[in-house]
Amino acid sequence: MAGRWYESRTIQAAAISAVILGGAGVIAAIITAGNRAPAAAATFDIKTLGEGGEQTLARLAMRPTSQLVDSNTFSQLSHSFVVNESVGVAFERPEGQDWTVGPLGSLQSIDLLDLPFMAAWSDMDERGWPRDTTKTHVRSFGTKRDHAVTIRLDPKCAVDSVELGVNPFTDVSNADAWIRSGYGDQFDKLPSDSIRAYRAEILRWMDSVITKKLPATKQLYSGVFVARVTDQNFPTGFVRVILRKIDFIEKVAGLMRSGLAAPTMLILDRERGYVVLNETMRLTNVSVNGQEHTDLIVNRVGYAVVVGDAVAYVVMLQYVSADPPEALTQLQNVFQSIRLRGSPSVPR
Repeated sequence: MAGRWYESRTIQAAAISAVILGGAGVIAAIITAGNRAPAAAATFDIKTLGEGGEQTLARLAMRPTSQLVDSNTFSQLSHSFVVNESVGVAFERPEGQDWTVGPLGSLQSIDLLDLPFMAAWSDMDERGWPRDTTKTHVRSFGTKRDHAVTIRLDPKCAVDSVELGVNPFTDVSNADAWIRSGYGDQFDKLPSDSIRAYRAEILRWMDSVITKKLPATKQLYSGVFVARVTDQNFPTGFVRVILRKIDFIEKVAGLMRSGLAAPTMLILDRERGYVVLNETMRLTNVSVNGQEHTDLIVNRVGYAVVVGDAVAYVVMLQYVSADPPEALTQLQNVFQSIRLRGSPSVPR
């Protein structure tokens, strides 16, 4: 019964979220991706901010499936590699003392849930479809800088040109779309006084959500994060139940996505069983390490390869432009040295 009640509320969220984010393409990109002819090698661009605006700091070329090796080769990797047998990943250790190497927990970044409306939607989804977080939590192994970039988000901050503190229901058309999605054909029969009361109610509700969610502080790390994910990492919820049943590789692509705008590159190749992502998030008017009114870029580049029935490796390089370029050089070396135990598997 709870699932049905929240189903109606999450349908309302879907109806209005496309307006908030400036178009349905943002959400569609999270849950769908068509087959595209893959390039010989994926090329990733990593950006920073200079006096002239965004600049390309580095460019990487990678064939995702070429990082896979069989068990015999994996067992014979040189001693210069950091090896995690249980995950099936190995990589060369970064130089210097400023690195954490080993289990890293979750990859913290800026994502849709930093937008208060989307966070409220997620809260409803989780209450409607409770999940076992011991199974759904994605844990990473890899390396990251010891020094976090501390970011403070307030209502005036913008992520990919979306201002976090904007209440979408100040626009009457958004409010009416929300109400209509709940009442369907009965909306046109509602008394005008009732509609005005509903508008005021959801406006106050969203104001309270924004006040609760913001300001918020996040600690971001530049690093390389590797996870082995299965179907258990993707709980039943709004996307699967309401929109449509999506296949495993699409779920993996959605897991990799983070920003509010369409990524620079998103390739999903079902035939070969891999996903490639290049994402550049622009943060405007944020506090960075205590410095107010700062702009920042968060780069997320990476790939996923399916290696079994609903089993995949996800490899992500995150670089925060507040960190020194020398850190990126170390991360590039790690990213390109990664070896994953397994063989390509065409997903069902």
